[in-house]
Amino acid sequence: MLFRSSQNSAEQDDIPIGLEEFLQLCQAIDAEPWFTVPNAVSTSEMQNLIQFLNGDASTKYGHIRAALGQAAPWTMIFPAIHLELGNENWNTASFPGETINDPVATGQRTQDIFTAARQAPEFDASKFDLIMNGWAAVPWYNQQELLQTSAADTIDVAPYTFNTFNSYASNETIFGSMFAEPEAIDSLPNGYMYQQMQTAAGASHPVKLAVYEVNLSTVSGTASQNLVNQVVPSVGAGLSTVEHMLLMMRDDGVTLQNMFALPEYANPFNNPNGGSESTPLWGTIVDMGGETNLCRPQFLAEALANTAIFGNMLETIQTGTNPTWNQANNPNTNVATPNAHYLQSFAFSDGTNKGVIVF
Repeated sequence: MLFRSSQNSAEQDDIPIGLEEFLQLCQAIDAEPWFTVPNAVSTSEMQNLIQFLNGDASTKYGHIRAALGQAAPWTMIFPAIHLELGNENWNTASFPGETINDPVATGQRTQDIFTAARQAPEFDASKFDLIMNGWAAVPWYNQQELLQTSAADTIDVAPYTFNTFNSYASNETIFGSMFAEPEAIDSLPNGYMYQQMQTAAGASHPVKLAVYEVNLSTVSGTASQNLVNQVVPSVGAGLSTVEHMLLMMRDDGVTLQNMFALPEYANPFNNPNGGSESTPLWGTIVDMGGETNLCRPQFLAEALANTAIFGNMLETIQTGTNPTWNQANNPNTNVATPNAHYLQSFAFSDGTNKGVIVF
């Protein structure tokens, strides 16, 4: 479960839950906590956070935790606690008060804060995952960040798909590009996620690659409101998103991934032809636990795939023909995919149970 906040407005309309409540929620739903630490955190504050999470009740911040009702360290509750420094540091348009839009400065800041975390007496490398925030579409940016730090365990990105919706002459035009894009991004040598995998693994201090957010990001184009309503929350969108996540797991080694998001009904859709449109993103639920209890296909597809994901991922070998098609550059994705595969397979095993997913 990912928790973050930003200061993007002079007015505070929503009151976010506190760290303690967030950890209690993660415990209740059996989720590993992922907490985004503000970039402005000081080295001493970072060490205090480590003490709060893993310190004995006799320590200052361990005592505060115990007084809140959690006597044992939170590290005894969760297999891992993920601590990310900043989020979308490059994204000055959305988070102007929180960004450090310079990869060298971000890397140096990460080095200072994470070095302090590791020097805390309560730090346990087996319990904490220290995450440096990266930029999905720009592998060079992450490379520059990684040159500055040896204190991070992981670098994360948000590889959204189907960003624009401009081509809609037929179902093939729409879904051909939507289904081919994940393979182009994740599996081909010129795909940016494939390159991000190589960047993370090839750094002087190699790190893991994680996904802090993923979904469609269809927020602009010339499609009508009716078409947007049909395509963005479609079964095809659910299949494409989950295939994207599985390809990143299989071909890029990304085992830690977060779908964005649970709530959030709609956002603006920018149509240059005019008119006021919206897009049914990014929430994967519509009315969970309410009168209709409706969930969107992205949620349903992910939930279905999760029933077959456990233990270790296995290699799958397909016999016979795996037909392909050549997906030309398309204004919906701006990605060409030669020899895109109609069939994709994934397998998992925990020694006793076996799971197989086939697209």
